[in-house]
Amino acid sequence: MKLKKFIPAVLLTCLCLSVYAQKDWTPLAKEIVENAGIQPGEVVVVNAGQHNIPLLEAIVMESNMKGAFTNVFFTTDEIERSQAHDVHYQHLLATPSFFAEWVKNIDVWIGLSTVENPQIILKDALEVRMVALRQGGQKLYDGFNKVKCRVYSVNYPTPQEAALAKMEFPAYEKMTVDAMEADYTPIVVKAQALKNLLKASKSIKVTSPDGTSLTLSCAGRSIYLGDGITSKADSPNKLLSERMASLPDGRVSVTGIETSANGKVVVPRDKCRYQPITDIRFDVMGGKMMNIKAADGKECFEKLLTENAGDKMFSGISIGLNPALIPNDDYRPLCAAGIVYLSFGNNQLEGGKNTSSFSWSFPMTNATVEIDGKVVVKDGKVVM
Repeated sequence: MKLKKFIPAVLLTCLCLSVYAQKDWTPLAKEIVENAGIQPGEVVVVNAGQHNIPLLEAIVMESNMKGAFTNVFFTTDEIERSQAHDVHYQHLLATPSFFAEWVKNIDVWIGLSTVENPQIILKDALEVRMVALRQGGQKLYDGFNKVKCRVYSVNYPTPQEAALAKMEFPAYEKMTVDAMEADYTPIVVKAQALKNLLKASKSIKVTSPDGTSLTLSCAGRSIYLGDGITSKADSPNKLLSERMASLPDGRVSVTGIETSANGKVVVPRDKCRYQPITDIRFDVMGGKMMNIKAADGKECFEKLLTENAGDKMFSGISIGLNPALIPNDDYRPLCAAGIVYLSFGNNQLEGGKNTSSFSWSFPMTNATVEIDGKVVVKDGKVVM
């Protein structure tokens, strides 16, 4: 397996449609179908949004040629906007229990990005509505965790994402495609070595020049190794996180023992509802976030903390390994080599114990990570 200036929405849409219309999607579709391990007779769902119909079509055709029974789930930005803003709140609270029955009959779920312009849809949505949607979404996750379904997530770059990353689209597209087509062999070698260290570990320490100093443990927890591939052999695994892959990929993540985290976290820059939030600081005692402060964007962050139910407990850590992805101040991809994410809040999907409606992963681009004293990331660089 191998904008610096904001572009008007109409122009972005036209550009995106042009990109998707002109490209030959067959090679990528073949790669996705192969990496998802689709077999004859399997039931496959391809879930997509309005902006990636050509890729959707190519995947469905390749899946059918494998002998699978392929179905399409489709949405649009306007449908998603209405769900976030217009549907009566009492309906958002209704639990979609039917999905647990549906997913019992699905072998492979291929998820393309479903929203073309998430900033317009979600930026001004009321947090209380987002909480209700997340609570309903938890039922979907529970359904996936209880069955054999494998999940393959694909995030092909769009001009809207490039704009949010403050990058010109051609450069952003090339970087992401390079990450998709990277030689995953050395990535997987590092990932496996990291997984082995984590599996045997007693203590993990994360520090940064900004002031982070956090100790934690992941003893006994399942470890996710992102190698871009899933197969039928993964189906018996209990957790969805052990039956999923993505493109691009290249990371290792693990839920921590929720009460094991102690210390201080300092994050110079992140985003809250697509707006900058700076100088986030908080203490962690027995896994719980305490004395939370922020500079720019603190009102947005405080609102999320207040309106989401449940303790804001430590949930896990992720280390990126894909060298093709290059972070900047506005773009911190989960799989970028050397990037570390410290997560707090709900982690049930990964087999953790937190049930909070709150969920946040804090990016660190210059962290140092030690596993039982062995340095595996140094100042944002993988040193294994």
